[in-house]
Amino acid sequence: MAERWTVLILTLFLSGYLSFQKKQRTSVLWPTLVAANFAFYSKEPVFLMVGSLAVLHLVFTYKLATYKQKLMDFWLIFSAVIYIFVYYFLVFVHRGEHLYKDTSYSVFIQMAKNLYNFMLNDPFLFFLLVPLVCLRLYSIIKNRHSDYPLYDALFLSSFVYFSAFIVLNIFSIYYLLPVYVFAIPCVIFYATNSVLFNVRVIKFAVILTALLTIFSSMPMAVYLLSFYKYVPVNYNKMLDFMEQDLTNTFSEKPVILFDNLNEINDIELVKSLPIFFQFRGIDEKRVEVPIHVYQNNGREIYDDKKDIPGERKGDCLLLI
Repeated sequence: MAERWTVLILTLFLSGYLSFQKKQRTSVLWPTLVAANFAFYSKEPVFLMVGSLAVLHLVFTYKLATYKQKLMDFWLIFSAVIYIFVYYFLVFVHRGEHLYKDTSYSVFIQMAKNLYNFMLNDPFLFFLLVPLVCLRLYSIIKNRHSDYPLYDALFLSSFVYFSAFIVLNIFSIYYLLPVYVFAIPCVIFYATNSVLFNVRVIKFAVILTALLTIFSSMPMAVYLLSFYKYVPVNYNKMLDFMEQDLTNTFSEKPVILFDNLNEINDIELVKSLPIFFQFRGIDEKRVEVPIHVYQNNGREIYDDKKDIPGERKGDCLLLI
């Protein structure tokens, strides 16, 4: 899970960035820039968050910031632009047939499901970050300046990262972890230095966030700790069984079939299984790999356009 390292790197970056705003030491500038660039290449959308932080902070403090503070922001923006070109030419142009967000289901159903999951798994971001951002934006637009330029820039940039996954229409329980690095210090700051938390809507949002965290997020966290503890154990047990079963002597090589496979979202399962087989010494001479049968919603798809024989002794059906 790349987000774990991204959280660590972003924490180091934020510590350096906040320290630099106070002391403006060159010895802090370069390590902070290095940490930012490591963060860019650890998780793709990070360039949006760090880049928007630099742009917003530069806009909010352009008349007040020192030369060194502006230099830091310019270097961060430049690094983000370089990342865009590197990612486009080294990754995006070599993409496969399907993008990561592609799904065989309705886009609107998928978005509704993702929003619902975000609400239950990340209520802090969905019910507290969003209304606070709206209030801060309203204040900035109304007054035509930011009272807290550093923390407003941090807060708005965290919302940019959060919005990216809404637009991409993808969800996982750990995707939004990097947002907390920027959002939590801002919420603490606003709670102790402004009147935002005296607003009735924010009070309601705090109560709702606390309830959902206690009765949804925390139980889910306990469940996932248990679930992911046994996933590798059970997967290896499956491989043990298949290794023993598929290496028996048959007149023809066994064929592996998947049932209820989404050929877009579950393709990683198909690509990784032969690798595990090869690691265990099961190659194409002993079993029909790579797997070339997919079944989805009653349809059969054959990627090599070969006719697949009917059910035979020794074939293996995996239920997804």
